Amino acid sequence: MRGQLAADDMTKPARGSGPGLASGKRMAEVSAASSTSAAARLNRVALQDGAGISVLKNSKELGWTNLEVMLVSSRLHDFEIGYKAVPNLWIAASFEPVDMSWIVKKREQRILDSGSRISVFAPGTAIGARRRKVARGIHVRVKRDVFAEVAGALFDREPDDFEIVTALGFRDSGLEWMLRSVKAALFEPAEHTCLKIDYLARALTAHVLRTRTAGGERRCTAAGGCLTAGQVRLITDHVIDRFAAEILLQDLAALVGLSRTVFIQRFKTSFRQTPHQYLMQVRIARAREALATTSRSIAEIALTCGFSDQAHLCCAFKQATGMTPLAFRRNSG
Repeated sequence: MRGQLAADDMTKPARGSGPGLASGKRMAEVSAASSTSAAARLNRVALQDGAGISVLKNSKELGWTNLEVMLVSSRLHDFEIGYKAVPNLWIAASFEPVDMSWIVKKREQRILDSGSRISVFAPGTAIGARRRKVARGIHVRVKRDVFAEVAGALFDREPDDFEIVTALGFRDSGLEWMLRSVKAALFEPAEHTCLKIDYLARALTAHVLRTRTAGGERRCTAAGGCLTAGQVRLITDHVIDRFAAEILLQDLAALVGLSRTVFIQRFKTSFRQTPHQYLMQVRIARAREALATTSRSIAEIALTCGFSDQAHLCCAFKQATGMTPLAFRRNSG
């Protein structure tokens, strides 16, 4: 069960001028100490109080064997707290307004939204977090035995054959429904929940294997093949690094050594969207971040995020989010 990053959900950390040498060194020491301390606390099966969160409910009290679940309330901290990698599939979700960042492999994505957002972390992925708003969320870890059972039963494959894609801050109505059911079960009598959680653990795993793997589904062969994990990484890194510039289909196809026609087919199978839709998703994500965190004009943001002009950004932004850039900025403030 290997893991990689879904770069459509990722943005690279901003770089700016830092403090003086002495104060910068002190801040680095404090941040490193906080991160190390948090990682040490999290070198266990479950998250613990004190690592930027307060634990409100824990599945250990209910005797569940296939899922480790915690309902938590976040604490404000604008410095990064690190969480040590674990061997299990990890799913995190918030069902209320959230303002936080996940940091994976030195890339940071800020999640700023008024609705439900879900993140999936591949097994073995070390992560960091910054939290700018107090919010409650649920953390779910699927036991490896369940993962192996579902991989064999549904796909006749070993767990390590799957390339789980770490994805941050996405929406998925089916996955959200299952996670809400898990959350509700935390407040039910233990004797009423064990069987339900056994089914939900397998349903969650099946859903992730079907929707959050790079080339892990049988549909790939039926649809003429998927991009390999290496090709996915090349494409996502290329788009993230050059999202503001013109990106041509033939250039992406050449990057992974495919013809234009085959590339489009395999891209749609692997990403479940067209190359243009993916590029627009990355650009909209950058525009959202700029609107929420800077005072730059909408026209300037449009140009720096790869849109032809302000009108182009407004049209694409409203289509993607249901609101105009100006309305989004006002709500973010």
